[in-house]
Amino acid sequence: MPRPLTPISAFYPLVMALMLVVGLFIGHGIGHPERPLPVIFSTRGTSANEKVGQVLDLIDRQYVDPVEKEALVDEVLQDLLQQLDPHSYYISAAELRAAQEPLEGSFEGIGVEFAIQRDTIVVVAPVEGGPSEALGIRSGDRILQADNVPLAGVGITNREVMDNLRGPGGSEVKVTLLRPGRKAPFDVTITRGKVPITSVAAAILTPDSTGYIKLVRFARTTHEEFLQAADDLLSRGMKRLVLDLRGNGGGYLNSAIDLADEFLPEGRMIVYTEGRHSPRRDFRSSDRGLLEDMPLAVLIDEGSASASEILAGAVQDNDRGLVVGRRTFGKGLVQEHVDLPDQSAVRLTTA
Repeated sequence: MPRPLTPISAFYPLVMALMLVVGLFIGHGIGHPERPLPVIFSTRGTSANEKVGQVLDLIDRQYVDPVEKEALVDEVLQDLLQQLDPHSYYISAAELRAAQEPLEGSFEGIGVEFAIQRDTIVVVAPVEGGPSEALGIRSGDRILQADNVPLAGVGITNREVMDNLRGPGGSEVKVTLLRPGRKAPFDVTITRGKVPITSVAAAILTPDSTGYIKLVRFARTTHEEFLQAADDLLSRGMKRLVLDLRGNGGGYLNSAIDLADEFLPEGRMIVYTEGRHSPRRDFRSSDRGLLEDMPLAVLIDEGSASASEILAGAVQDNDRGLVVGRRTFGKGLVQEHVDLPDQSAVRLTTA
């Protein structure tokens, strides 16, 4: 008959295991006096922020190989935001400078506005007057490779895309594209060049007094540029206006609101934003707009996105004019840009 366990014998295996663990730790310290003893911590009851900080500190102090902590954090933040939605993302300081150039300064590259959709680089629109437009690259084209470097797949980032597509003027890059309606990918060699950044690409008055204004982006100066073009056409006798937003990938929300305000009577709804942490905010037209009584038609296509969709939607919802074209890109989101202390930033979908 088996002997019943006494209290001491019942805990004997546990005691021996603990002695073994202690012996291993002591041996580790004796054999490697220059190495600190392993740090054992518990994340129970700690916040998510504290947990991340503890893990990063542990890696920094005890990981077997040297680690560039800033680069590691960049990768973690990119992966974190990719779990939210296709349009929220972390952007490093270098990426931020490059991303702001089309809205605030000049830049050199192939001249496309793109979006990452389902791990694929989709051309929203070629930049008006840029190298890609000259070669016939279209909205909806998929960019698969640049100089045989894959640019499609799980985890592709804005930084990787820009690093491979941008470069000094005069340099060449071979881009592999997949175009809707074509069965096989094809290559295009693009010579990088100066990409123009003006918002108004054309302002023309036809013989029958129809004005035509082509807007290619919504930047900080878009409203001012538009007013200058409209004033010039009005002074020459414009009686109706065609506003072309085809291929306009968007930009600043405020610029779209300011332009819509020029076409609408006071008090009309332009757009409203609403999010989980953002109470509903209505944006309505203010006093009399410059073109409030001007007959209006707005042209759109699959390259019209974001701010373009807001302006076209305000015109349509208020029965202010005729909206003509194809289904737009479909990015009806508001993103908040948050600058971080090291000049990097987060662009977070908030409404």
